[in-house]
Amino acid sequence: EEAAEVEEMNAQSLSALRAFKLQALLLLLALAGILIFSAWYYARTLTRPLLAIGKAASELATGNLKHKIELASNDEIGQLAKNIQAMAHSLDKTYTDLERDASTDPVTGLANRRLLPSVFRKEASRARRHGETIAVVMLDIDHFKQVNDTHGHAIGDEVLKHVAEICKGALREHDHCFRYGGEEFVLLLAATDAFESFQAIERLRKQIADTPCIQDANSISITASFGMSQYPRNNEELEQLLDAADGALYQAKRHGRNRVVAYDPDVTLSFPTEPDSV
Repeated sequence: EEAAEVEEMNAQSLSALRAFKLQALLLLLALAGILIFSAWYYARTLTRPLLAIGKAASELATGNLKHKIELASNDEIGQLAKNIQAMAHSLDKTYTDLERDASTDPVTGLANRRLLPSVFRKEASRARRHGETIAVVMLDIDHFKQVNDTHGHAIGDEVLKHVAEICKGALREHDHCFRYGGEEFVLLLAATDAFESFQAIERLRKQIADTPCIQDANSISITASFGMSQYPRNNEELEQLLDAADGALYQAKRHGRNRVVAYDPDVTLSFPTEPDSV
């Protein structure tokens, strides 16, 4: 009987031990599950968002203000990401506005000479691919100093706007007009040969001469002189083409103003010694 009791006690002990082991195993599995869930939740809610914000900060530091932070959380980290995104958007808009202002003439609204080289490079590249030419034209308003002296600089600015509007209305969509400085403008006529360019500029010259600027019930007659060079016939570099167009412009001034002169490399140009004489 005692042996049977011992055997039964041993069986009970083994059963209790197995139950304890099972409970311990279940507890360990539960703890492992909690640890795995915690690690996943930590990575989802903290590590990954912080890595995304760190990457965004790195992109912003290199000047990429258009980088987007892909976070869907609305907690403190998500709000931080949204604030950084809003700051980047604001900086990008400010930079875009400053870049536009830096390349735009405030009086006429035309592109200024700062933008001319990049636009010319793009047009020259396209012209080379298609075997086309570009006319580089310098426009100078005749006797503009007299306009300022007679009517004041405010009216002079209105005359500049008036000429700019005529140019914008006369040019084709793929042509370009720049305020070069003072009373000078530069035009780029793309995909047109020398004869077509000369005709187009002659029409523009006539339109300016036939369209007075009306200010305060006063009609101010305006004329302009033009000098034209041709890419790539005269040169392939912008500075040399501008020099050639400027030389032709001086010839137009010397021969009576209100005319178009195309650059001819075979003609010796003689420039006036006094700028006021033109």
